[in-house]
Amino acid sequence: MSLNLTAALLEAQMNPSLLPFSASVTTSSTFLKGAGGIGADGIPLPFPGTVTGLSVWDGSTLRSDSHTVSVSAGDRITLFATYSGGTFTVSVIRNGNFTNVQVSGVPANSTLQASVALLLSRS
Repeated sequence: MSLNLTAALLEAQMNPSLLPFSASVTTSSTFLKGAGGIGADGIPLPFPGTVTGLSVWDGSTLRSDSHTVSVSAGDRITLFATYSGGTFTVSVIRNGNFTNVQVSGVPANSTLQASVALLLSRS
């Protein structure tokens, strides 16, 4: 929580949310599937807010990133796993564009379960 009173008030008005994703990865880049089992275009957000982090579990190790990205109502969020050099980098994609929210070193040939953490505002 921020020491700035205006920022503290705004943070208190935000609702924490999680978007779940999963995929079995082998040795090629792929979208992780969101709710409903569909990967690619992304899940539309109903309210503006901030992506506050990404967590990826590969069956043995939890990897996390806490970079933040502002989002608007209607933005689409999805995850993409990029294969390179024997491991994957899982990245948050907003409206078809990669963001700086990502985790690397995810092993190939594993089943990934991931969540994108968000703070959404109803105002």
